[in-house]
Amino acid sequence: MKNSYLTKILISLILICSLTFSQAHDSTDLELQKERAQTLYTLGILKGYPDGSLGLNDNIKRCEFFTMVIRILGYENDFDTTDVKLPFPDINKSHWAFNNVKAAYKLGLINGNPDGTLTPDNYITYSEVLAVLIRALGYSDPGSKAGKWPDRIINLAKSLGMTKDIDIPASKQVTRGEASVIIYNTLTVNFKK
Repeated sequence: MKNSYLTKILISLILICSLTFSQAHDSTDLELQKERAQTLYTLGILKGYPDGSLGLNDNIKRCEFFTMVIRILGYENDFDTTDVKLPFPDINKSHWAFNNVKAAYKLGLINGNPDGTLTPDNYITYSEVLAVLIRALGYSDPGSKAGKWPDRIINLAKSLGMTKDIDIPASKQVTRGEASVIIYNTLTVNFKK
């Protein structure tokens, strides 16, 4: 009888713990995103919206992401881009991120789309985020011998530790919260020598 009672207590405890862990795990993504975003905000890498929010559930535009990467590298306000002529017909001097896009282009972080456009106000995908960050770290696309695009980029990013705590499809548009986790992870990766 005593064993039966202890067994019931033990089973109940296991169920409670597993439910608690399950709920905690489900909320970890959002909590982790908030934590990482707050760190990036404190570092001046992520900027908030005029209403004071960080918009972590909002998809991030390509130009916003390029700007964040330029901030990581310390070039937002201190990088000469006067000699840079952008080949992209869909961005001009009046765009708020024009100088950061020029810096990203000069540094070889961005290539544009196959049709020659940049689409700066479109949302950026997971594989595009990883490709830009890999270039920022000094690594290059490992080429077709390492597999097909974007698998080879994702595999390289994973091997560098950039995708820790993130598991999303390659073509998914990335939220500001997801970008915060990826960027935070990237800050722990050594630059290629």
